[in-house]
Amino acid sequence: MADFIDELEALLKKDGEASLRSLEARVRARFGEEAKVSKSLINYYLQRKTLPTYPAIYQLAVALDLDAKKLLAKLHEYRKKCRVEEEAEAYRKFIRSIGI
Repeated sequence: MADFIDELEALLKKDGEASLRSLEARVRARFGEEAKVSKSLINYYLQRKTLPTYPAIYQLAVALDLDAKKLLAKLHEYRKKCRVEEEAEAYRKFIRSIGI
């Protein structure tokens, strides 16, 4: 099953001119100094190095003419899932470190 990042990647590929550089330019053209998105940040999202923020995903949705409410709801579910997995891993790591 595709997760949020897989879906985001598919949306970016679906948009014919959505190179990371052009996408960053579209967000900056729409939001100016308030832009929360950069080419490298989008790349970090796609590589799963950092979780997307709500403002960044909203701006991407607007720049790509997507349903922002739907995309934000999907991001919310994805962030909750990631947090649960992070917490479970922290617990397992601690338990192993104390020999239980």
